[in-house]
Amino acid sequence: MSVMGSPERLGRATRSAPSSTLYVRVNPAADDPFKEWVEDAVVELLASLRGALPPPSSDIAAPVTVAVIVALPPTMDDDPWRAAAGNALVEAVRGIVGSITMELGNAVRINTIVTRDEGAQATQDALGFLSSPRASFVAGSTFDLGGAECAS
Repeated sequence: MSVMGSPERLGRATRSAPSSTLYVRVNPAADDPFKEWVEDAVVELLASLRGALPPPSSDIAAPVTVAVIVALPPTMDDDPWRAAAGNALVEAVRGIVGSITMELGNAVRINTIVTRDEGAQATQDALGFLSSPRASFVAGSTFDLGGAECAS
């Protein structure tokens, strides 16, 4: 499991300062998908978000925009245990994003994109929309592009 972007490294997790896009990638061959995909992913995501978001008491001129892309393995549904772990990860990320949206209010625009193919045109289109002025009203949303059952 990794949470990544570029170029700034935060421990094992990284974030992209200009685009504020965080990628949550999971290892399809994980021996224990709940441990690696849910527990480890959430800890790394929270560490990365801490570096990407303003402190709650900061006074900022414009909201910080962050997209969290959850890249699930295409073969996840072949095994009910892995499907459950993938769905648990999606729900954990949605909960974190929703809580941050409520706590930081207008200081952030943080959203989740769930995909099975992070390079797909739909993923790129969603990122483009979220970074545009047209998305200035969008916060705490989940864009399910990957077919995860619980993310719609």
